[in-house]
Amino acid sequence: MRIIKILLLVFLLDINKKTLMWYDEIGLLKPACIKENGYRYYSYQQSAALETILMLREMNVSLDEIKQFMENRTIDNFGSLLQEKIIELNRTISH
Repeated sequence: MRIIKILLLVFLLDINKKTLMWYDEIGLLKPACIKENGYRYYSYQQSAALETILMLREMNVSLDEIKQFMENRTIDNFGSLLQEKIIELNRTISH
């Protein structure tokens, strides 16, 4: 399994290190392993999960909603989540 060190992930995906640590703390994205020196390592597959999380955050999806989605990631659930956000945006625009 390919492992990506936290600093590389922060650089590649332009995410704040504290945000990544917060995602770990709330159980949204746990590192694949934490070494004795405290360095956090993520798998290559987790970088794709993080990209999904970041995309959803850009769409104003709450962390709770993202966590629910990430626990049961399916295309149907993704479609439902997007549909909910479209409805919310339409309500916001019409007011």
